[in-house]
Amino acid sequence: MDSYDVRKQSGEQVINRLITQSITDSFKQALILWQEGYSLRIIQDLTGIHRSKISRYVNEHDLSRDDDKRTQNRKNRVYQCEKLVKMGFSRQEIASEMGINPRTVDSYFKEIGLKDKTNFNKN
Repeated sequence: MDSYDVRKQSGEQVINRLITQSITDSFKQALILWQEGYSLRIIQDLTGIHRSKISRYVNEHDLSRDDDKRTQNRKNRVYQCEKLVKMGFSRQEIASEMGINPRTVDSYFKEIGLKDKTNFNKN
């Protein structure tokens, strides 16, 4: 199970909680998920509302959200990637180990300052 599936499962739990609170309007559910830091892709999958419609609404109404949790999760994944690089893992092995796309690994490499994706340990 990759990180997307984990987040989607977590979002499903939020949706179930909202339904028990009598919030059954899918657009309201989508906005609550967005404010809790879920990606537009996950929100679209869970509510059936296209992500461009949610994005447009959010931008038009200048809605903000707390991205601290999301930012912290990314920092943790970048740190985990850096540890795996130092242990000698390849790009593909890191992607497999972390359950993420190799292109995401590339973005983490860029963030930690690795320029040459082939010589991991020569930074």
